[in-house]
Amino acid sequence: MSAAAQTILPDPIALLQDVKLLRHEVRNLQADVAYYQEIIRLLKHQRFAPQSEVFASGQGTLFNEAEVLTLVPNEEDDPTTNEDEKKGGKKKRGRPVRAPLPDNLPVEERIIDLPESEKICPHGVLRKLIGAEILEQLGIKPMQFFRLIIKRLKYATCDCAQCLAASDSPSADQPASLIVTASADPQPIPKSFASPGLLAHIVVNKYVDALPLYRQEGIFKRYGIDLPRATQAGWMICCGKLIMPLINLAKEKLLLAPIIYADETRNQILKGTGKSAITKSYTWVFMRDDHEGPKIVIYEVGPSRGHEVPLKFLEDYAGFLHTDGYQVYETLADKMPDLKLIGDWVHARRKFHDVIKALPKDFKGKVKAKAALDLINELFRIEREMGEVTLDERRQIRQKLSKPVVDKLKAWADETVPYVPPKGLTGKAISYMLARWHKLTIFLDQPILRLDTNCVENAIRPFVIGRKNWLFSDTLAGAESSAALYSLLVMAREHKLNPIAYMTAVFTELPRATTVDDVEKLLPWNWQAPAVA
Repeated sequence: MSAAAQTILPDPIALLQDVKLLRHEVRNLQADVAYYQEIIRLLKHQRFAPQSEVFASGQGTLFNEAEVLTLVPNEEDDPTTNEDEKKGGKKKRGRPVRAPLPDNLPVEERIIDLPESEKICPHGVLRKLIGAEILEQLGIKPMQFFRLIIKRLKYATCDCAQCLAASDSPSADQPASLIVTASADPQPIPKSFASPGLLAHIVVNKYVDALPLYRQEGIFKRYGIDLPRATQAGWMICCGKLIMPLINLAKEKLLLAPIIYADETRNQILKGTGKSAITKSYTWVFMRDDHEGPKIVIYEVGPSRGHEVPLKFLEDYAGFLHTDGYQVYETLADKMPDLKLIGDWVHARRKFHDVIKALPKDFKGKVKAKAALDLINELFRIEREMGEVTLDERRQIRQKLSKPVVDKLKAWADETVPYVPPKGLTGKAISYMLARWHKLTIFLDQPILRLDTNCVENAIRPFVIGRKNWLFSDTLAGAESSAALYSLLVMAREHKLNPIAYMTAVFTELPRATTVDDVEKLLPWNWQAPAVA
């Protein structure tokens, strides 16, 4: 072969290496394309497809519930209900049964009588009254305002010899005074015309019913009351500061819990943080929900989503911290050696469920993630069917029933992970689960632990719903007061208290409290509603 031919022909070994590199690059590009296609399908599903949580909450029939419920037949009247359905199969939903009205409601009677001309029969004899047909209805009166005038009675000094002598020669024990006035009751906001009941009404409307202050301002105007939102906002800040002794006591008892649940959500604060108004701040929620103490929920405002807020809040806490898979909590565990992190099976399951969502509509093949979903669902089924048992019984049941499922899931993950692309949703779901495997499986030996953090997510939901209405917090002081009020009201909900009655009692009695015992009596789990006359 000539020298010219040798320079034209490429080196076979170098060519083979180039082909291998190109094939490897093509495989990587194909994996990237498959991954981005999964992401696009998942985002489309999250954006446009109905979510299972929405249907579970009943929101799907929100705007036509009257028509839907009216058309639902009663099971007993439905001829299509067969015997199998009645004996144990799936029953059709019947019309709701009307509950009796509470006996403690005030009663107003309206008597409808015959005209005087009809009380006499055609033969001129007076008819006898033998009874009445009674129809009971639930009435309602619009919101009523009234002027609450507090008079402090004043008395003049009597003209007895002793009083006259004391006035002529006053001492430290008996100062000279010609007028004695009744002591004033401490008010939640001194020198304000806001009564405890009005403050409770505004607080519950905003923090329980998610009614922003500007809407309440409009409602007040319909009744002829000029109550600007700025005034209401100032009151809310004062109320938040007033209840801080309750929040501090609740926090002390929260940190004694064997397990604490934590979560966080965004909260935009416009002023007072030292940052731009468009910068996101966060509100953290810490919850106690175990059998050894009361249910406690504390909201905490933070400037960021970093570890500073939970680190400051938990300080030297020693126990279990149950959270989602947010990486900040891993940093927290490194700084707190006595803290034990617990994983959340709901978030692990959600990763595999996303794989199902991202499948093409015409996909008919076998889905690897389905096996993991079935096994995780089996763990939750065991927990549901376990019911109310002792801690020792729960440990035994988990060791007998849940541990084999966990072992099977681990074996499946170890066998599957080498055969799925690490960039794909399935590979990421498996990696997410295996990286937290120890935290996810501690529940097998610790019966006080749960599989999920649903309790704290339910506790943070009132804040998330309210945020959709009031959108942001204007100042840092307002955000901190809102956090305190949310904490107290969510705890009142967890202990099934009437929020209006409870907050009215708090705003009435807390200014009068002089000892720690007086404050502790107003904690949600200690407060007793007065008997209704």
